[in-house]
Amino acid sequence: MLFHEHQKESVPDLFEQYQVLCGVEEEFLIINKNGTLADVADDIMVKSAEIFEKDSSLLNSLQVKIRGLDAEPSPSQIEYVTLPLPPSSIEEAVIQGRKLVIDAAKQIGVKILAQSLHPTQSDPHPISGIHLNVSVQREGAIMTPEHLKAVYNYLWNYLPEMIATSANSPIYKGNLN
Repeated sequence: MLFHEHQKESVPDLFEQYQVLCGVEEEFLIINKNGTLADVADDIMVKSAEIFEKDSSLLNSLQVKIRGLDAEPSPSQIEYVTLPLPPSSIEEAVIQGRKLVIDAAKQIGVKILAQSLHPTQSDPHPISGIHLNVSVQREGAIMTPEHLKAVYNYLWNYLPEMIATSANSPIYKGNLN
């Protein structure tokens, strides 16, 4: 099967037959004031719950974007996970997920380090990064190989954006953090 090929102008109409949803899982390392790993992922989750108890409007806003926070196997690592969302809603969900984790971390006196160690091996060090999940469905039909190729080609056009968001970076909005 040939995967990527230049698409004719009339092909975009085909994409309207599909529902595309994206989910994001973004992992962070947690560091203390000395810059060493802090084993407080569970504390950040507790503090996040307290933030929600104080601000029900924030909870209402996030529950339609963020599935939750998860402590990773390393207690010095945490991630937020979005719900499957239309691509146009991902940016806002990512901003709000990051803000929740950062605000909770500040309240317990630690910092969030958003810097990937990919593609290095994770043993013995934890890996942090962003994982993108893409779901494509065609209503009322099984996708044929030709349809799969069309979807693949459509997503191929967004490959630079997917690569750009698939690893954490110390640069945010053009500024070094």
